[in-house]
Amino acid sequence: MPKQLQLVQQEPVHKDNKGFRRIIREKIAFSWSLDEKSHIYWIKQIEDYLLPTLIYNFYSQNKIKDFSAYLDKVDLQEKNFRQISNAIEGYLAMGEAYPLNINGKILGDAHPGGVTKCFSNKVIKYSKYPDYGELLFSLSALIFPDHDNFFPKIIKKGNSFEREYIQTNLKTKKIEDVQEYYFNLGKILPFLLILRAIDINAENMIINLPYPVFFDMETIFSGKLDGESDEYGIKNTGIVKIGNNDSSVLTGGLTEHASLLKPLICGDQYKPYIGWRTQSKGIYENIPVLNEVKAHPIKYVENLYEGYKKSVRKILEKKNEIIQIVNQSKSITRVIIRPTRMYRLFVLKSCYPQIYTKQTRESYLKESLENCGYIHQLKIGNLIENEVLAMLDFQIPVYYTKIKEKGVFSASGEVVAKWNESPYEVWKSYIEVADDEYFSNQWGIIKDSIG
Repeated sequence: MPKQLQLVQQEPVHKDNKGFRRIIREKIAFSWSLDEKSHIYWIKQIEDYLLPTLIYNFYSQNKIKDFSAYLDKVDLQEKNFRQISNAIEGYLAMGEAYPLNINGKILGDAHPGGVTKCFSNKVIKYSKYPDYGELLFSLSALIFPDHDNFFPKIIKKGNSFEREYIQTNLKTKKIEDVQEYYFNLGKILPFLLILRAIDINAENMIINLPYPVFFDMETIFSGKLDGESDEYGIKNTGIVKIGNNDSSVLTGGLTEHASLLKPLICGDQYKPYIGWRTQSKGIYENIPVLNEVKAHPIKYVENLYEGYKKSVRKILEKKNEIIQIVNQSKSITRVIIRPTRMYRLFVLKSCYPQIYTKQTRESYLKESLENCGYIHQLKIGNLIENEVLAMLDFQIPVYYTKIKEKGVFSASGEVVAKWNESPYEVWKSYIEVADDEYFSNQWGIIKDSIG
């Protein structure tokens, strides 16, 4: 097997061949009747999944030695592309069934069942699930007079939702703005803890000075966690750094971060190959900038702590009222069963001919998922079958739960797993022991994480 076809993540970062990429995108647009401007999201996604087969097939034929000439003549729907082109058809059918996304700018991953988020007419739109806004705003209004500054407004319109779009504003020349920002950040942390929020990382927040804005709060009221310890705390939230690749709210934007796997088309017309981007020049927008310099939280620990203490006092004073509000809620939240990056890695690997010529993509995906654990403690039903169906069409599986029920269901409503205890039952036990000592211990972890 030629070295350039090995299924490995290579270093250092390889240089993308812009000319090849332009030709490939034109070819994709022509092959599936896509518009290069309005359908660019779909073209870029298809490109990632198609590249391994394109390179493999080039080296497997002997007639054309020049890759540019090969691209000019190749038919992306001919027999030796059929494994991937069939999946592309299913992927695009999902887009056609959900024209809201085809016409708007898709945000994040494409999901089955019409729940993919998109940006259109200056708002974020999504359908059906999750439905948590009323509960979030009722609880935050109880604790913070300025609660509207921490979370975008969400308006429910029938069976769909529109979320306010907020511009980033993180630069200032006044140290007071930064001090107030870190006070407000400290103030919101105990609230995120009391919600049992997870996946609150640097990718899911921005700064609108002097406030942090958390725009993706769909994973509140998390169920019982899996692993050696199922005790929930700040380390589960995404607020503090865990491991080497820092994407935390507190410090994630201070350095470059490893990107999602992204295949690059490298080399020249005689020796094209696939490289993997391992570092990203993308930056998180979670660190305020004072006089063009990032304001490291270590200099503002006192501001953080003052905000944190104030919020803890208020939450403990209002604990009974918090419980009463949650008691009346019928919210639906998202359940992150496995990391999104894991799904994407497996989908990308399944597109390599070295894999799908030896076994079906379906069997590869199923085996890969069977060898992976779960973020939560769940009784698994036909979860894996449901995950595989989505991944075969290059979609990222997504799941939800009604916080007072035990079922975990897909966007189509199919129950794929069950809790031993409902998220509400887990939360009720949790909030009863969330006292001064608990919050003090969590603050210690926060302070240590800053350095």
